[in-house]
Amino acid sequence: MKYLNMVFILFLLLAGTAAFPLESTDTVTQARFAEYLVNSLGLTNMLPDNPTTEDYFSILAAKGITPPGGFEADKVLTNGDMAIILERSLGLEDAVIKKLTGEDDKDKFLAMLINIEGPVNVKKDRNGDWTPARERMTLAEGASVSTEETSSAILQIGSMGGIKILNDSEIMIKTLNYNPDKTENVLLYLSRGDMIVDINDIKKGSAFRTATPISVAAIKGTTYKLSYNGQSMEVDVTSGAVTTYALDASGNRTGDPVTVNFSQFLSQSGNQPSGNTQSLSETLAGSINSQAGNLQNMIQSSLNITLSQAGSGLSPADAQAAIDAGAEIAVQAAIEALADAGVNITGPINSFVTFGEALDILSQGINAQTLGAEGYQPPPGGNRFGPNAPGFAPENPASQS
Repeated sequence: MKYLNMVFILFLLLAGTAAFPLESTDTVTQARFAEYLVNSLGLTNMLPDNPTTEDYFSILAAKGITPPGGFEADKVLTNGDMAIILERSLGLEDAVIKKLTGEDDKDKFLAMLINIEGPVNVKKDRNGDWTPARERMTLAEGASVSTEETSSAILQIGSMGGIKILNDSEIMIKTLNYNPDKTENVLLYLSRGDMIVDINDIKKGSAFRTATPISVAAIKGTTYKLSYNGQSMEVDVTSGAVTTYALDASGNRTGDPVTVNFSQFLSQSGNQPSGNTQSLSETLAGSINSQAGNLQNMIQSSLNITLSQAGSGLSPADAQAAIDAGAEIAVQAAIEALADAGVNITGPINSFVTFGEALDILSQGINAQTLGAEGYQPPPGGNRFGPNAPGFAPENPASQS
């Protein structure tokens, strides 16, 4: 699919331009990118004969598609300029404003991936495909995270705390609810590997649980490590307490619950009810606490970033002004909104965009709309990518195949 779209968009780009960079490493001016975009949006039938650069700019500007400060023909396109242009092309400005005003997560309690080390992959939902994770990627209920032999990541659970997913592990967010009474309900499922859990005191009415195929654990302000190897599980507690239940082959609780207190561990093999707790070694406890301390530091840094950016709660008017001015927080919010829709801009926001990068990003734009990416809502007037765009009139029937 991506290859076919790349071929299609290459035809679109070249069909409407008299000249173009031959090298993928050549930088792209705003004038050249405007030509590419008009072709990609299917708006070439609005062009006069022998169009000028200003004609391309006018078509886009009439539809609200401009970089911060307006188009400048000879200015080399940056990642920041491209982010604002593309979020407007894909009708994502409302999503950007919600991120800047703090309304983005109003009806949805989200988790966030931070401190990614090595190759980490995610599935956005139960039926999705595995794709590479990115820093500060938000995940909702039903998402999964997988690490490899040399990788790890931290999953921040709102302000409750979080978990460190260790190497060669996989977790699923089975439940992630933020209720009308402001209580939270979280269930994380460890299907293989290890994770360090460090959760703050949980407010009354809220619940945080972790599970494996053979056990479930409920906590309240606790630090512990949970491991599962396909046959047995172990929980090692270094602060607070964990109440565990064994699960039978059907996933139902069996036997009596066992409370694992501070400096204790509990092992369970198969679906047999949990046995007696044992004392945790000082060496293992020290290792878990060290990782938990680093986990909390990373989460606090992430919370500080959130508070200083989108979480600062700009008014809608100030958010719009930040977008129009190309403020850094607005550009970052635009990049996040695009990533949520399947269009990934990488690198510093002031980096110049090459021809190859522009081609790849516009191809992702086609994928974002044709595959129905979550959050994609094209604005009226034909601002969308691909051959189904209103006003699209291919000059060559071959482009319809």
